[in-house]
Amino acid sequence: MTRPPLVVRERTELLLDEDARAQWQELENDPQLRLAELRSASAASVEFDAPVTIESAFGLVYEADFERPVTDPDSGQSVSQYSARMLFAGLSSPDERPMGLIFADASPYPAAEATASGRGRKVRSLVVPEGGDWQLAEESVLDESGNLVDADGFWDAFRSCIGGCGTTCLASLGGCLPLGALPAIVACLAATCGYCAAKCAACVACDCGWLCRPIVGCCHQ
Repeated sequence: MTRPPLVVRERTELLLDEDARAQWQELENDPQLRLAELRSASAASVEFDAPVTIESAFGLVYEADFERPVTDPDSGQSVSQYSARMLFAGLSSPDERPMGLIFADASPYPAAEATASGRGRKVRSLVVPEGGDWQLAEESVLDESGNLVDADGFWDAFRSCIGGCGTTCLASLGGCLPLGALPAIVACLAATCGYCAAKCAACVACDCGWLCRPIVGCCHQ
């Protein structure tokens, strides 16, 4: 039986607006993510006719180095590092119906074929109901016809994980959520929760599989 990887070094990084925007721009070139379609469908869902653009962005990155390379039983790949990131975008939208995007991906190093081909990259749309409560945001993806359909809750899973980062971090949820734009909310949480915020992002990006579960946990969506 393959032993779980032993982590000897962890690193986290906060991607501020300029760097996070640059990464979103790179994602625009991935036809599998269909970001332009997702923005348009989100705008249509709230009857917003103006062009929808990214107005602000933020990101969380987590990396873990293993004591020695291990074999991923799913891919047969020899893996020496695990990394994950979540990117958050605030979109131009009606004041009473804020919108955002969340992107998550996780990959071993060297990258397995499935990750290298982009199949592990996922993006979600968030639309806040009237009243502006981000805790009630509706999370969606595009179906094959270009319609929004309910999706697994990256946002709910992230907030749930943050709630387990300690009493100070849990208390910050109430203060950060009213800030309006999604990136500002996450940046506020990261400022309070530090390392734990990035590890929660990695937990959400994890598929609860053998490689990532013992490192960052399993966040059910």
